Amino acid sequence: MRKLNFDIADRKLVGFLQTKKGKTFRTIATVVILFVIFVTQLFFNYLTPLISDDYGYSFSCATGQKLISLNQLIPSILAHNQTTNGRSLNHIIAQFFLMLTNHGYDIVFDICNSLIYIVLIFLIYYHSKGTFKSFKLWWFGAIHLCLWLFIPDYAGCFYWLIGSSNYCWSMVIALSFMIPFTYHSNKATDGKQNIIIQLVFSILYIPFGIIAGNTNENTAVALIVMMILFGIKAVLEKKKLRIWMFTGFVGVLGGFGAMIFSPGQQLRAEQSGGFGGIGIWIKNAVFITMDVFEYLALPLLLLFITIILAFCSSKKLKISSFYSFIIFLIGSGASIYCMVVSPQFPARSWTPPVIFAIIAFGQILSLIKSTDKIYRRTVCTALAIATICFGTSYVASYLDIKQTVIEYNERETYIAEQKAKGETVLVLKPVRGWMRYNLFGSGGDLGAQSDEWRNEGIARYYGVEKVINSESREGIMYDIFE
Repeated sequence: MRKLNFDIADRKLVGFLQTKKGKTFRTIATVVILFVIFVTQLFFNYLTPLISDDYGYSFSCATGQKLISLNQLIPSILAHNQTTNGRSLNHIIAQFFLMLTNHGYDIVFDICNSLIYIVLIFLIYYHSKGTFKSFKLWWFGAIHLCLWLFIPDYAGCFYWLIGSSNYCWSMVIALSFMIPFTYHSNKATDGKQNIIIQLVFSILYIPFGIIAGNTNENTAVALIVMMILFGIKAVLEKKKLRIWMFTGFVGVLGGFGAMIFSPGQQLRAEQSGGFGGIGIWIKNAVFITMDVFEYLALPLLLLFITIILAFCSSKKLKISSFYSFIIFLIGSGASIYCMVVSPQFPARSWTPPVIFAIIAFGQILSLIKSTDKIYRRTVCTALAIATICFGTSYVASYLDIKQTVIEYNERETYIAEQKAKGETVLVLKPVRGWMRYNLFGSGGDLGAQSDEWRNEGIARYYGVEKVINSESREGIMYDIFE
């Protein structure tokens, strides 16, 4: 009897969603979910203070002066290109918001960063579905949950000012650039286009490609690989290769080359031990593969199960049905294994691979017939579990971040008091955090030595001579002799 009642309720719900009132309900639900995602992101953005590179990038790379005006940005980025790395656009974005922060308008970044996160979800949705028609609200919400649960360094990519500029904002640029490829790939027919419009778009696509290729290293590699694969897909499907495909490709190569071969990038690679050789690359590949299973074991299992479900739900599937899935999956793999030549592979650099994998996952989901009640119940169950995981981890993260903010504010007060006394050497206690949604790791935000870049950045920002970690050997010795 219970099963029968549940079946009746299921049919009534499906029927209701097709009515006018049901469509109004879906619209309201969409607005509510958008609002909830925005507010939860804004709240954590607001709670997250400056840390690490934020202090150093608050100053012009050209003059060393604190950023207070727009005319300082371009000279700063040109100098940054010579001394640090070639990610020019990312750091223009970062230094623009740090300039506003220097004026006390840090809330501007919090709001813009929360909005750009929503844009990122829409872009992931579009590339995974190929359209916004028949909008699947559950998948939109699921994308946010996937990002929350599977991005290894979530705070470092979505709350940290420098980190978000390099990854969240970069992915928005990269996925925006790929829209024409997805649109062209999903067109049923390859109709005629106005040659003038196509020519103008192709020309404009070059600078857009330069910008997209200049985002960050493994994102640019993935774009190059996926553009080639989209071209192969078009040939296999007997579609015309458009001019903008070639100009966009040239643009991305140009932006990527400008980043990789910039003097700052070369200097940074040398300081990190260089690019190594074949032996180092093989070793890196082994460790990266281990990290793949550490970070992506559950997503890969879900992907495998979903592929099986796709085949079971429809026996008419052909290999061509999986072309887009294969493209984004290979793009994800390319953004991972191109890092074998990199001297470093921080957790936040896994953000592009995970996002491309989520898009690939969405491509497979689109192949499953969604009219079956078992499918709907499975989706609802999975979303319910993921939402509970999100809710519990969000509350736990809030408690963790709240304690971090208390420690941070206490230190701010202490610094102000010591500076008022004329102190130029500050012995500070590290600020700590424990969850991956908190930027402050278990080791704290200070280095063991006062001449480490983290300590020097804080000292420069607050206008003192030296910052010493109170828990380090140097800090203990300083207290003894002081």
